[in-house]
Amino acid sequence: MQIRKVKNRKCLLTLIGIFFIVISFAIVFNKYFNNYKVKKIEEEKIEQFLEETVYEEVSQEEIIDEPVIEEENQPEKINYIAVLEIPKMNLKRGLVDRNSWRNNVNYNIQILNSSDMPEVENGNFILAAHSGNSVVSYFTNLKYMDKQDLVYLFYNGQKLTYKVVDMYDIEKTGKAKIVRNKDKNTLTLISCRNGTNYQIVVICELIEKEVMWWKKTIYLIL
Repeated sequence: MQIRKVKNRKCLLTLIGIFFIVISFAIVFNKYFNNYKVKKIEEEKIEQFLEETVYEEVSQEEIIDEPVIEEENQPEKINYIAVLEIPKMNLKRGLVDRNSWRNNVNYNIQILNSSDMPEVENGNFILAAHSGNSVVSYFTNLKYMDKQDLVYLFYNGQKLTYKVVDMYDIEKTGKAKIVRNKDKNTLTLISCRNGTNYQIVVICELIEKEVMWWKKTIYLIL
């Protein structure tokens, strides 16, 4: 009788263990599936943005209006104003307007309020993002960038090519000291060095513009 009770207790513990393992796998799979779904939506939005950029100069007569289909539980629309691509970091990410609630390092790559937009002559377009292991750690691999690496920004019907010219660390004081050539159009990337009290600053200078128009590219060498 005592042996049967011990066996029943072991079976019960085994079943409980299996139950918790199944639940754990279900939670991990659900999180992975949700992240995958969000990533696919963002990739589609980026491709849509790039397609619209290429064809934005088409005459009104060539534009065919499509009916808008409203679906239940449709994901919130994301309106990108630019796309940042960094091949060295295997990163391609849409940027939202500075006034959007999504323009925050806790949700996306953030356009800092103190930055100039890319069309400003000799301006400095400043972007910041988290590093680490979270899903919003878009600049985790920023520390691996080297001088001469290229960064692309698709903005306002143009593909802007930047080259890394400098990298340095600063202490976290609430303000980032940016050292750059003020006679150049600049893109600055900022992120924390994970586990330290320092931030990494990557300075990039504009070297080329490609004006996208009806599948043709006009190269403006700077």
